[in-house]
Amino acid sequence: MENPKRNIPDSAFPVITKPTDGCGSSGFSVCRNSEELRKGYAIARQASPTGSVIVEKFVKNDGVVVFYTFSNGKMYFSGLEDKYPVKYQKQGSYVGGLFVFESKLTQEFRLHFDEKIAEMFQSIGIREGSVWIEVFHDGENYYFNEVGFRYGGSVSIYPVDYFYQINQVAADIHYALTGESCISEHTSLIRSTLPRKKYYCIYPVHINAGTISSISGLDKIAQLENIVYLATTKYLHDRIESSGSFSQVFALVHFVCNTTEECIQTIDRIHQMLVVFDEHGNNMVNRMLDVGKIIF
Repeated sequence: MENPKRNIPDSAFPVITKPTDGCGSSGFSVCRNSEELRKGYAIARQASPTGSVIVEKFVKNDGVVVFYTFSNGKMYFSGLEDKYPVKYQKQGSYVGGLFVFESKLTQEFRLHFDEKIAEMFQSIGIREGSVWIEVFHDGENYYFNEVGFRYGGSVSIYPVDYFYQINQVAADIHYALTGESCISEHTSLIRSTLPRKKYYCIYPVHINAGTISSISGLDKIAQLENIVYLATTKYLHDRIESSGSFSQVFALVHFVCNTTEECIQTIDRIHQMLVVFDEHGNNMVNRMLDVGKIIF
């Protein structure tokens, strides 16, 4: 598209541009005028494997992600998480700063949308597997943003198992090997000694650009009583680019807690223990989340 503004009136700004086939906020831009739109369109097109770009209204609201599991054509609600966004300065993109199950909006969301969502997926013939849907909300309205027919990128299989006793991976493997649908009676992903608490948090640890030269503290974090799972996505000698996207997440730390205060204390301990040095001796860990905004 030579002139991406030609179909967008000035009153429609701000808009966002992103690759049609991207993920993790790669190639995402907030565009407040025609010049930013041209730049954002070029960034999104370059980040897209097919050169395809979406231009849509910018909705700056809080977000939730809903999870469902399908078995023999029946949809099972598998959790709603609150998503606390953090913002990279580059490209103005928002990415996950904290995910918290169960959402304070769970009852309201299910009452409004469960039946409609079930009808939608039934109409396209989904019978087995896992689905997540990201939804923005502003206190009154919900804006459905995107959907994935797969496990959540934050390793959402763990909180789904913790609260709903559904091991989605085991269920998929069982169906693939036997042709029989079964989402219960599989071995749990959750260790039996883990304390049972009210909230399940997933904390992405973001890092700045650089080459990882040393890592310390992961073993200490893993030994904390309320840690469920620690998924590292970057390793020694990896080069981290300043992409302004979820690709700058070093690890996803899963933990449980009963209160906001306990959540913040766990995040504080993570940052006290974890150090990721670059080739110049700088700690790459970037504490982006404003914990003062966490409200359970």
